[in-house]
Amino acid sequence: MRLHRLLWLWAAVQGFSVELDDEDDALIVYEGGMAEEAQCTAPPGPVLVKDVVAEIGHDVSEEVIFRTLNALEAEGVVQTRQLLQLYPQDFDAVVMPLLLKSRLRRVRERGGRIPEAQ
Repeated sequence: MRLHRLLWLWAAVQGFSVELDDEDDALIVYEGGMAEEAQCTAPPGPVLVKDVVAEIGHDVSEEVIFRTLNALEAEGVVQTRQLLQLYPQDFDAVVMPLLLKSRLRRVRERGGRIPEAQ
């Protein structure tokens, strides 16, 4: 009986630690310490890749935007956070229109921020 309780407690602790690890990938960032009020901020720029592509692709055709979004979605990338998590060689391997790929590369280099001049 005691062993059963210990195993149950161990399983509960393991589940809790997994939940804490998942919080590292959260889209909301808490800034500040205990002495000051914590501020809750979202990452810079749009959360969804389609919004990023719409902004950086303001001067390209709808077909180019569509092909870019389809290529990223085929790889499971729909959020800006996921775009930033790709290894550079994996991002380079995604086949998409080169103009938007170059612009997305600059967004990746800036941690999700869209450069001022496009």
